[in-house]
Amino acid sequence: MELTNRKKRILRAIVEIYISTAEPVGSKAVAEQAGLDISTATIRNEMADLTELGYLEQPHTSAGRIPSPMGYRLYVNELMGEHQLTMQETQRINDALNLKMEELDRVIDRAGKVLSQISDYPVFTMAQPKQRVTVKRYDLLMVEENAFIAVVMTDNSVVKNKLIRIPDTLSDTQLQLLSTVLNSSFVGLTLEEMGIHPEASHHEQGPGQNEIDFKYSDAMTAADNLLTFKAAVKSIAARNGLYASFMPKPLPDKSGSGLHVNLSLSQGGRNIFKTAPDEGHCPEAEHFMAGVLDHIREITVFLNPLTNSYARFGAFEAPRYLSWSHQNRSQLIRIPAATGAQSRMELRSPDPSCNPHLAFAMLLQAGLDGIRRELPLCPAVDLNLYDADPGVLEKMPALPENLEEAVSLARSSAFVQSVLPAKTLANYCDVKLEDWKRCREAEDQAAAERKLYFTAI
Repeated sequence: MELTNRKKRILRAIVEIYISTAEPVGSKAVAEQAGLDISTATIRNEMADLTELGYLEQPHTSAGRIPSPMGYRLYVNELMGEHQLTMQETQRINDALNLKMEELDRVIDRAGKVLSQISDYPVFTMAQPKQRVTVKRYDLLMVEENAFIAVVMTDNSVVKNKLIRIPDTLSDTQLQLLSTVLNSSFVGLTLEEMGIHPEASHHEQGPGQNEIDFKYSDAMTAADNLLTFKAAVKSIAARNGLYASFMPKPLPDKSGSGLHVNLSLSQGGRNIFKTAPDEGHCPEAEHFMAGVLDHIREITVFLNPLTNSYARFGAFEAPRYLSWSHQNRSQLIRIPAATGAQSRMELRSPDPSCNPHLAFAMLLQAGLDGIRRELPLCPAVDLNLYDADPGVLEKMPALPENLEEAVSLARSSAFVQSVLPAKTLANYCDVKLEDWKRCREAEDQAAAERKLYFTAI
């Protein structure tokens, strides 16, 4: 007997009615709830079929139906609609959790004082360290030519899966190779054992927002580490009943999340950026920065790939205009005060939703193009652009306003076409335009973005 869509709608209605009433559900109530243009007699027949299939139970002959454990399982896995928490609901949950933590702290503190009074010794309370959890196995399952499911199993029997879509086609051989690499390189390892060493972390401006800084490395290693770190953070959050999101602008009126990319260049074993406070940059460093500024609009879609990415620009120290400066954090490129081996440029526009391998490749190619062409670096703009005169800002070129504009700039760019294969560029841009259209056509764009990106990014 087939479990049709009509049967599923009836089952969903029965589960939801039973949850709200705790009473066996009859065909009349289902007809009102499900919105099906069919008779109650037909509904009764469908309910009888669902009972025979094991999805419903009947307490006694004359009663309505109630969901079986099998019915509940199907409802949770396939039929239950997603509920998006409002900001007020989220805040209430956060407040309640904070209150519970404060209560726990007070209990622990009081227990320590009592034990100290009883024993006449100082008492220290320490949390039991959490069990070391490592990845046990990776499984990659092909869904279609440009999508696969990644399944991760840990040594404490936690299983997580995620549908991953890529802009280009992927063969079974390539997928198998990727699975082999993952299982041979990253099984049984902690983050530190994977070679990822955060140098600093601190709370940022937004609620629940934190900044993590990593020790510098070559571009490929840095990109690999970023992806591994994101996966580890999301896994740890999930084990604690939380979501870790790398969405660029999850809260409209709060600080967004950026991915500040610090770049230094070595020539003959010497960092070519400024090496002393009274020294300027060597010509190659200036050409590199000029190349990035020259191509930044064309490559923004690879640095800021979501519709939501563009809500971040121009506020909370996120740049909007194409400029550079010493120290000023409102600029697109900032030159930190560090000297010697730490001398570098900082690009402040990218966000953590990007593919770092693609983003870093584009940035390096843009800078190298500037060196090859010996592009002159424009003068520094050493002022706070958030407080600047509107007349000054009108004369300055800006980053793309939205994802659609960024896609258009990439597609028409001879530079981008020289870096990426035509098919890869076309597929990537098509995927981004689909996201743009989906969010633009939604009644509430912010809600659509949150549903699309918050848990996935």
